[in-house]
Amino acid sequence: MIQPLRVDPRFNPCPVEDGDELFPNGIFVFNVSRMLAYLDQNPTDVELVEIAVCHLDQGFSVLNESHVDSVDLSRPVVLAEISPGQYNLIDGHHRVEKALRHGLITLHAYRLTIRQQNSRPHADRGSSVSPLDILRGILRHARPLYLP
Repeated sequence: MIQPLRVDPRFNPCPVEDGDELFPNGIFVFNVSRMLAYLDQNPTDVELVEIAVCHLDQGFSVLNESHVDSVDLSRPVVLAEISPGQYNLIDGHHRVEKALRHGLITLHAYRLTIRQQNSRPHADRGSSVSPLDILRGILRHARPLYLP
């Protein structure tokens, strides 16, 4: 059963640093730079799945054509849960386009879920920052959400 998301009154957005890549998506603004840095350092903290290219959002209208051919298709794209059970592509639009052009059927994707983020504390690493805190920091100008 899908549970509704609720506003987390404890949310404190991370500051945006000069040069951070931001991706607006509805009420969310994702800090792609911080998210990718976190995934590079903690690749097993977020679910890695194989997803059909045809199921990935193709609504991104501005692609740098000269960049499409240079992207690395072995790098996973990033999906984020924006409402219960619904994920949007927030990083990897050029990779999806290249995959489509080359007739690939699937790509690897990191899938950031609210429930998944909420269930993995980092106390065992000597850090008080959980993946949920990271996800909260990735979102800027948003009403952060959590599952009860």
